Amino acid sequence: MRGLDGVAITDHNIAPTLGLIEEIGRRIIAVPGLEVKTEVGHMIGLGVTSVKIHGRVCSQSFIDYVHRLGGIVVLAHPNPMRIDDSMYMRLSKVDCVEVLNASLRPYRIAYARNYRLAKMMEASQLGGSDSHVPYTIGDAYTVIECNNLGWRSIVEAISMKLCRPAGRASSLSSRVLRLLFRLSNLSSTLGF
Repeated sequence: MRGLDGVAITDHNIAPTLGLIEEIGRRIIAVPGLEVKTEVGHMIGLGVTSVKIHGRVCSQSFIDYVHRLGGIVVLAHPNPMRIDDSMYMRLSKVDCVEVLNASLRPYRIAYARNYRLAKMMEASQLGGSDSHVPYTIGDAYTVIECNNLGWRSIVEAISMKLCRPAGRASSLSSRVLRLLFRLSNLSSTLGF
């Protein structure tokens, strides 16, 4: 899988069970989590399992909840065109900012803005593919300095800022394929 040692499994509104993470973990490192929609955009609770959340949630409530569960909170793919920094700066205890996201456009502007945001928030900096399809996995990623490759140790290393973003923007052809994949899923969901 493109030379990656592991992946974070962060489906929308549901975290995988510990059993699923252990099964996947026999083949590749799998870090559990979930992604939710909040009033400031998407957030990820990393290092949590067996959680299900319905609908949009309050960002600060989500941060507090994930911390109570022992996880860390990622401000996922902040959009430089939608929300100004002051909205994010009001949040307390955000652990990480996804500064490099292979799907965000304009890529260089988003990276520069999100890098600055992570510095202002004194948060760890992550990279991610935001892949909903297999062929963009690993376009952007996080390099983590960690000797123990268990997912709990990886989450701890990220919280200690022993990580850095790396990678590139997804290619135009990959983005077109991703759009076609989404459209085919939509049409099958609607019964076409």
